[in-house]
Amino acid sequence: MNKKSKDTIKEVIEELLKLRTEKLHQDRIVQLSSYGSNEDYDDKRKAMKKHQLKTISMFYKPLVKLNHLLDKKEQNKEVIDLEQQMRKIQAKKYISVKELSEIYNISKTSQQNYRGRIHNPLPYHQKVEGGKITYIVEEVEKWLENQHK
Repeated sequence: MNKKSKDTIKEVIEELLKLRTEKLHQDRIVQLSSYGSNEDYDDKRKAMKKHQLKTISMFYKPLVKLNHLLDKKEQNKEVIDLEQQMRKIQAKKYISVKELSEIYNISKTSQQNYRGRIHNPLPYHQKVEGGKITYIVEEVEKWLENQHK
C-alpha cells in the first residue's frame, strides 16, 4: 500500500473517532435538554440508550477494519485499545451485570428494565431467585443486533 493510501486511511480513522465522540456527546446534550414530564423522560431515556448502543456498534467494526489495513506500527492506538477490550469480552462466555454496563454502556437500571420486558427481553441467567445475574455474551450481542432493526 502506498503512502497516500495509508495517510487517507489514517485520516478516515481519525474522522470516524471524532465523529463517534461528537455524536455520543451531541446525543447526551439532546437527552439532557429534552426532559419534560416523567412519562416523556422515561420514553426519551429508553430511546437514548437504544440510540447510544447503535452509535457505538456502528463505529466499532469499520474502525477496526480500517485500522487493520495499516502496518502494525502505524495503527491507531485508540482503535487497538477498543478492539482489545471487545476481544477480551468476546472471549468470555459469561459476563456480569457490571461488565455489561462497562462494555456496552447500559446502566444496571436499564438492564433491569430490558430483562423485564414482555417482548424481546434481554436474555440473562440466574441460578437462584435473587442470586447473581449473568449474561452469555453471544446472546447479548445477538439481542443488541436485533435492537437496531
